[in-house]
Order: sequence, then structure tokens, then C-alpha cells
Amino acid sequence: MKTRFTSFLFASLLAFSSAVQVSPVQADVNNNTDAKVRDTVVEPEESATPAPAETPSFLPSPSPSAPASADTEASPTPAASQTPEETAAASSADPSASVDPEESPASSATPASTSSAALTETDQPAASTETDQPAALTETDQPAALTEMDQEASVKADDKLVHDFDAEVFYGGMRRDDGKYVWSARSHAPDHRFSYRVSFGLGDEQSGDDMVFAPGTVKITVPVTVLTDRDGNRADKYEMSIPSMEEVKESEESGTPLDNDVSFAYEEADGHIVITNIRNVDPGFEGFIEMSYLTTEETFAYRDMGQQGTFTATITAMDPATVTDTETLNGTWTTPQTATVDGVYIDTQVTLQQMAERAPAQYDSWQKAWGKTPENADKYAYFVYE
Repeated sequence: MKTRFTSFLFASLLAFSSAVQVSPVQADVNNNTDAKVRDTVVEPEESATPAPAETPSFLPSPSPSAPASADTEASPTPAASQTPEETAAASSADPSASVDPEESPASSATPASTSSAALTETDQPAASTETDQPAALTETDQPAALTEMDQEASVKADDKLVHDFDAEVFYGGMRRDDGKYVWSARSHAPDHRFSYRVSFGLGDEQSGDDMVFAPGTVKITVPVTVLTDRDGNRADKYEMSIPSMEEVKESEESGTPLDNDVSFAYEEADGHIVITNIRNVDPGFEGFIEMSYLTTEETFAYRDMGQQGTFTATITAMDPATVTDTETLNGTWTTPQTATVDGVYIDTQVTLQQMAERAPAQYDSWQKAWGKTPENADKYAYFVYE
């Protein structure tokens, strides 16, 4: 009985050896080399997608010193009813199936680890998680326009360099209850003046010496004109409380220095009066500059109670911390600040306060003070009533 069972086992092993090919690499693994363990597969002649089988369990296990392959997995639990003859018959009927003497019919239909089978959940290249995705930039990562907080910080930074900027009209009329600044004319003569004041502060006393404003790094602009006649034509001229750039140049050429308290000068440019510092201005400076606009026409040339032009002043300064060259003025300018004053009004109406009867003055000839002499003027007598 033992002899017949041994012969039957020997015949079964021969049947498996005809269907199973052992990879040379597997033999190397058995000889304790560092080669990887390959799957033992049946190579069918006309199979489009050959399916490798698991390493047969009767082969020796790899040496502990050899690295284990990721493709080598433990074989499924063998079915007790599987016989060698049934296994050989199943292999010959389906050449694409893996051959494993320890595999049951159910497990051979869905092999645990073959190259042609779908990857298991653990083998699948899992979809990228939210953290793996190159997600869109967040609001803080975006190189977007300045946020409201950034804008406030920028304004605060500018306020440290230029602060308390304001403009007002302080002479030439009266502020009425309705808010209008009105000149009630008492004379028809020109040269009535409206005076404006621009005040500002630069830096603070705790900024240090490195925050000194170099010449040319503070610029203020004001209008060239604010008054027009009835036809909309310019009808004023201006006077400044500071010297012009031409006067500064003349004083340098003549060797006559300007007063020590003169730190600003003006010039016309691009339709504006541009005021610039001509000397170093220390941090903590606070001051004002005044200018006046004078009428150049008789009072009745101006539209009665017509609002005149708005007075708009701007100021900007170069951050002393960013100045790299005081000659070329390379640096960062602050955001311009603006101050406005509504246009003034000229009341040209005249009120008759008193009337008296008087004898006229008589003249036998035309008087030059009356203007151009008319034709045949010597043929008339003239009476003037007051």
C-alpha cells in the first residue's frame, strides 16, 4: 500500500513538472542570491494577456538574507477535495489560468495575485487626497490686489511720513450760513484777493536722522487759477508766500543766500503750481504755505453768485528709508493725499443805501477822465449828476 501511494505521488509530481516552469531567478533565490522572486507562470502560446501564477508551495522558501519581493504573497488555503488529476485537467482546459497544486477551483477563478487581474484595494494607485492635490491658492497665497487690511497698513505707513494735510480759504470773503464763501463786492476795481493756506506735517521727531527728507523729495501741487469771468476765461493771477525756483537760482548765482527758514520753492509745471523742498526737512516738521488769487477784471466782469473753481491741493513724499540716490531721487513715493476747498462766490449786486438831490456839475468841454472823446464834442455842454 505504501508503494502504490508513493508511485501515485511521484506520477503527480511529474504531471506538475510538465505544466509548471520554474524561473531561473527563483532558483537563484533558492541558492540564497539577492535576485528578486518572480511569479511562476504558464506561458501560453496565443494568450494576449498571460496571467502569472503564485510561487508553488513546494519550492523552498527564500533565504532570510534575500529581500522579499512585493509580488510574492502567501498562497490561499488549499481545498481538501482537489486532486492532482483534476488540477492537471483544469490546467489543460484553460491555459491562461495560473497553475497551483494548492489552489481550489474557486480560488483559481479569481487568483489572489496575478499580473492580469485587477489590482486590489491596497495595490490600486489611490486617488489623490485633498492634501495631495495641487489645490488652488488660498486667499492669503494669491498674488491678488491688496486686501483691506493691507490697504489700511499702507495708509498708516503713509500717515507716518505725511500727516495732517489740509487746505482752507481764510481771506477775501465771509462764510455764510449755507456754507458758501462769498465776497460781497464794495468796489468795481480789480486786484481783490482770495487767500488760501495749505498745512501739513512730515515724519515725526522719533523717526531718527535717517528719516530726513532730502531736497526734492516732498512735492505739493496747487492750481494755477481758480477765478474765471462770465465767459469762462481765466480772470486771476496768483501770488506765493515762498520764492520761485528762478529766484532761488538767482540767489545762488549772486551769492545772496535765502533766509534759513525758507525750505520750499515753486514753479509752474503741467498746468499746476508745483511746490518742492529745496533743503533737508527734518522729521517732525509741521508748517503751512499760503497763496493768493487776485481778480484781474472789474467786478462786473464776473458772474453774479456764480461758483468759481475748486481749489485742489495734493502732497506726496519719498520715503527716506527707500532713497538710494539723492541726486537721481531713486526711491518710493507715498500715495498722494488730496485736500480740496469749494469754489468761492462773488456777489456783484449793489445796494442803494442813500439818495440826495444835488445840483449837477457843468462842464463846457469833454473831460479826458470820461474816456474817448466823441465826435463834435466841442458843440455840447456837459452836466454830471452824482
